[in-house]
Amino acid sequence: MTVKNNNRTMSRTHHYAKWKRSQFHKDDAEMQKQGRENIRALKHERYEEIIGIKSPDQDFRDALDVAVLKGLFTSWIPKLKNVQKRKILSNTTDIKKLTQSLKSIKISHKHLRNAWLVYGGVWGNAPAHIEDALLVNIELVAFYRSALDDAKKVYSITSMRGVPKQEASRIFTQDLAEVFSRVTGKKAHILRDDAKAGQTKEGIFSGKFSELIEAIHADIPHKFLIKEKSTRLETIRKYLQNRA
Repeated sequence: MTVKNNNRTMSRTHHYAKWKRSQFHKDDAEMQKQGRENIRALKHERYEEIIGIKSPDQDFRDALDVAVLKGLFTSWIPKLKNVQKRKILSNTTDIKKLTQSLKSIKISHKHLRNAWLVYGGVWGNAPAHIEDALLVNIELVAFYRSALDDAKKVYSITSMRGVPKQEASRIFTQDLAEVFSRVTGKKAHILRDDAKAGQTKEGIFSGKFSELIEAIHADIPHKFLIKEKSTRLETIRKYLQNRA
């Protein structure tokens, strides 16, 4: 039964990926490739150690993967010549359909993740077809969550043009802060001490959340956050203050 369920899951993700490719510009293929490379580069055990998680937390890892993909996808939006995704979302009646689709994808994700965990839950141990299907599924969760958020806010793509890094940083920070607060029970924040300027290697910013941000940013090959460190952390610090 498990094998049948997994086959149906992989078939579903395959057909969706085929449809998705037919809807978007060819640049989307490169975006998907970068998404997979970013996910494979993440060092989940290191991040868990940074924020004080003593044992592997799969929910944290899954949520982190989705946050990274959403940040990357957001930074790509101004590059995509075909913006059909955003155009169809102007109609709020799509919310119900998107919610149903996301629910179905999450069920598929559960089956795929269980199949992957049988092989130890480490990338590279499971058969390639299982890992590829799981990566596609992670992309689907990120895609539908992003699409649903946009539909609810009736988001305009024009507001994102010209500032992809800032918008990607905001979305990534928002998702990562929620995950951080859920698993640690503490509020995500970044401390700033101007008195430390030029005195320490770390600079004027400190805190577990800033360490987590910097570790992820250093590991992923395809950057989507603001490039300059002090600007990046100051921007994220202000995002956290404004959402408090």
